[in-house]
Amino acid sequence: GFSSPNTLQVNGFEIAGTKYRTLRAESQSIYGRMGATGVVCCKTNQAIIVAYYDENIQPGQCTNVTEKLADYLREQNY
Repeated sequence: GFSSPNTLQVNGFEIAGTKYRTLRAESQSIYGRMGATGVVCCKTNQAIIVAYYDENIQPGQCTNVTEKLADYLREQNY
């Protein structure tokens, strides 16, 4: 999905058996939602961070924390 984010806009994506509707897809970040739950995926140089949230966590809060962690890892060349 990171190498071809446009295809995720049409088809959505699946993680751990759950299909998510794509909210945003770019070369370093992919956001998805399924009902009250969602997922934030960020790519670094050597890793992919996958963060899940449910109705008890604000989506923006999950996004901010995940993106900041990804930025830190990119700065460390990880």
